[in-house]
Amino acid sequence: SEGQQEQSPSPLPSSLKTTILCFHGSPRSSDEYFELLPLLSGTGRRVVALDVPGYGISENPPKSCSIDDIADAFLEVADALEIDRFVTIGCLMGNFVGVSLASRHPRRVLACIQANLYYYPPKEKTMLPPHAEKSKKEDTVIPDSWQLQEDGSHLVDLHNKRKWLDPELNLRVVQGEITYLVNRRARYAKGISIEDLSEYDFETPAAKVVCPTLCVRGEKCLELFDQIGFGGTEQFEAGCGLFSDCEVASLSGDKSTINMINQIPEEFALLCTSFLDKRGL
Repeated sequence: SEGQQEQSPSPLPSSLKTTILCFHGSPRSSDEYFELLPLLSGTGRRVVALDVPGYGISENPPKSCSIDDIADAFLEVADALEIDRFVTIGCLMGNFVGVSLASRHPRRVLACIQANLYYYPPKEKTMLPPHAEKSKKEDTVIPDSWQLQEDGSHLVDLHNKRKWLDPELNLRVVQGEITYLVNRRARYAKGISIEDLSEYDFETPAAKVVCPTLCVRGEKCLELFDQIGFGGTEQFEAGCGLFSDCEVASLSGDKSTINMINQIPEEFALLCTSFLDKRGL
């Protein structure tokens, strides 16, 4: 089952604008959109943020799944909520889900907003993030890189790697990552994995997206990716070039990080609403 957060205008106007579905990055959850939900719903839009299976309050997937499988599950949620056509907002992993939906369901996806767009270069698929999922044969135990320590230092390490965040936000981020890691240990023990983002062919579906796309660059996020050798700036620009109808916007300053949707939600919301209003959505 998929966890979700929803914010709707109150009361619901008869001329409700296009619904927005929000897809989080890894190892976050729908909490990534906690501050953004009321800002977007305040513009007359219904906004739903969903937890990927194995993240947040969603259960682990019962079997290994791909990005397309996750997108299909979210489409079923949209059907259950009687949402026919919608806009997607994604961040990092969430962008893959949005592109999967937009490329395969062009009638239903009216626009995509991509925050901190990044995809792995085809020739560099061995370059994996610390929490990358590794595809293995089903029912074979998958080794987990997260090692538990008797002194609890494995938990302290999660806090310290983002200690530049506000303590309250850091607590929320760490809580989400612990949930992700605990769930990952459980599914790895059963040989269940989620498709590694480095194995997803991002370029092919992105080139099939026909709806308008807004790519939002967080300067500090891309700077970090550049520093650790991921080529964040290069890959962001390459990703933007894949879409046939693409606008690019930038957010700067100390809070334009991997967590910018939480840190500067007003600025991000303004970019989103301006883009959607201009497109009549």
